[in-house]
Amino acid sequence: MKIILSIKNYFGKNVAFVTDDFKIFLLAEILEITKQNQIEGVYLVNKNSGPYLRSKKNVPKNLQLDNISIGSDDIFSFVDLKISGSTPILSRYTALYNKSSSEGDFPIIKPVGNNLYASTAIVKEKLLLVKEVIYESATHFNLDPFQLGAILIDEIARLTPFEEIIDRIGVENFGVNISVGLAQIKIDIANSIIKKKLYNPNPSDQKLPIKRLNRETKAHLYNYLIQPKHNIFFEGAILTDLINNWKEFIDLKSHFDIFASLYSLSRIPHEEPHPNSRGIQIADEFYNLAKTWLQ
Repeated sequence: MKIILSIKNYFGKNVAFVTDDFKIFLLAEILEITKQNQIEGVYLVNKNSGPYLRSKKNVPKNLQLDNISIGSDDIFSFVDLKISGSTPILSRYTALYNKSSSEGDFPIIKPVGNNLYASTAIVKEKLLLVKEVIYESATHFNLDPFQLGAILIDEIARLTPFEEIIDRIGVENFGVNISVGLAQIKIDIANSIIKKKLYNPNPSDQKLPIKRLNRETKAHLYNYLIQPKHNIFFEGAILTDLINNWKEFIDLKSHFDIFASLYSLSRIPHEEPHPNSRGIQIADEFYNLAKTWLQ
C-alpha cells in the first residue's frame, strides 16, 4: 500500500492517512502497519514528542508526505467550491477516487463544479435512510419534500469522496466553521437559525443558542447537527429563512433552480436573481431522482 493523502488537524499534525486502496487509517494505526512493512515509501521516526512518519528519499518529491498533506478545513473548502482551482493535492486525490468509482458498469452521479463522482446506489441508499425525516421536516416547514431531497442528493454526492475521512478524524480535529451531516449545515448558520427561533434541536439546553463560538462550543452544537433528524430539520429551517429573506423579490418555492442555488451561497436579497449551474442541476436532474426515490 501507498499513502496518497494525509490530513492534518487544527494544530498541523497529521492525524489520518488515505492509502491507494482508499482505506483510511488514523495515526496510531498507520504507525503500526508501517512497523509491519505494509506501507511503501515511508519509515518510522521516533522523537521525544512522539513517533511520526517520514517519506523515503527515493519517493518523488510531489508524492512525499509534506506534499500530499492538507488541513481538514481544506476538505470543506473544496467541497464548497471556494478554492477548487487552487487545491492540486485534493484535485489529484479526487481524480484517483473518480477513476476508482467509474470503473465498471455501475451508474454514477457527477455534481457540477469539481467533477466529483459518487455511486448512484450509495447516494440513493443514504437518502432512503432519512426518508421519514425528510417528510417530517417538509411537513414542519411547509416545504416540498422532493426539493429537500434534491438538495440532499447534491450534498451527499459532493461529500462522498471525503465522508469516511471526516467521520474518522472527528470534530476535535476541526478548527474552522465546518459543515456537518448530509445537509452540510455550517455551525455558525445553525446557531443563527436557533437565534432566529426557526429551529432549536433542544429548547431545554441552556447553552443554545451559543453566545460565543469556539472549538468547545462548536463541538457542543456539532453533536446535535450530526444527528440526521436535527440535520435535516436545520436544512428545512435554512430554506425557510431564505424564503422569508427573499419574498420581497421572488417566491423561491416557485423557482427551485434559484432556491437550490441559494442554499449553498451567501447572497444579499436583490431584484432579478439568477440560478447557477449547481442550482440548475439540482432542479433539473436531482429533483426527478428525489421524486422517484422518495415516493
